[in-house]
Amino acid sequence: MAEHLPEWTPEPPRGGLSLWVRLPTGSAAALVRTAATHGVSIAGSAAFAVAASPDDHIRIPFTAPDDVLAEGVRRLGAAWREYRQTLGMSS
Repeated sequence: MAEHLPEWTPEPPRGGLSLWVRLPTGSAAALVRTAATHGVSIAGSAAFAVAASPDDHIRIPFTAPDDVLAEGVRRLGAAWREYRQTLGMSS
């Protein structure tokens, strides 16, 4: 993730099958839509909340084989760069 998403700072998981990552800026729901156009399926925090929650986290499962995860992170990085441009931020 450091190579393709250098401004993200995910915390190591304490268990489970996914990583929760807080976005540096923007909307998780909007990034989910952009990621889908890059062939990556992620979920925003609202998909797992029982009440209103901030729209600033995404869930990244890490149960796929290493090569699939590496390609997914590469694509997610491309989606993030595209999404940042919609926010008026440079890559």
